[in-house]
Amino acid sequence: MEQGGKNRRRRRSDRLYAALIVTLMIIAALFGVGIFFKVSEIEVTGLSMYKSEQVIDLSGIEIGDSIFFVQKSSAVISIKSAMPYIDDVRIVRTLPGTVTIEVTESYPIASFSSGGSYWIIDKNAKILEQTTSEGASDTINVTGLQPIMPAVGETLALGDEGALQLEYLRNLLSAILSYDFQDGITNIDISNANDISFDYYSFTVKIGRGENVEDKFWLFSASILKEHDLDEGGTVDLSNEDEARYFPQ
Repeated sequence: MEQGGKNRRRRRSDRLYAALIVTLMIIAALFGVGIFFKVSEIEVTGLSMYKSEQVIDLSGIEIGDSIFFVQKSSAVISIKSAMPYIDDVRIVRTLPGTVTIEVTESYPIASFSSGGSYWIIDKNAKILEQTTSEGASDTINVTGLQPIMPAVGETLALGDEGALQLEYLRNLLSAILSYDFQDGITNIDISNANDISFDYYSFTVKIGRGENVEDKFWLFSASILKEHDLDEGGTVDLSNEDEARYFPQ
């Protein structure tokens, strides 16, 4: 029994020793990789609102860092939190030493007025900028909202009562960009979430609820816009996505 106990202790000791050796080998390998694969170039793509140097500084990534130990998650959070116009960030490492920061910027599609200021938003209702009426003149003016403490970098807050408004506004803005209608729309009235309307060139377009908006836009594009000139005017009713009705002015 005594000999058997010694053998078991010896085998356990051998296994621990082997595990320690493997661990040390892994540490040595990682250390070696860290030494030989250093960041030698940092590139930034997709920028128009900011400078590359600003993004690189915020990322915390520096020349000489180990490319394998780049803190991608913290870099993304740092960049997005400090730069409201940045919608998405992707960091790509390319051996031997290039780090590319791929940026997707938000499109300033619409704005609303609150507290004496104008607030520019993207298709997801993220607030990009606080400005004046002149600064918001190139965006679609959204009326009928009751914003709660708007702040740059935050999503537009409308409270529980305005949850449906917010959902429909996002649907509408996304569809506008999908159909490239943003240059022709000057105003959106969303005061009644069940009776949304907007001005498109000389037309007043009623879409009813902000559901199935892409289907309604397809109908608008395929029928009304093919049969009528943009300066013809009138009212278009798209509240039924199966039918587009036109009423001359």
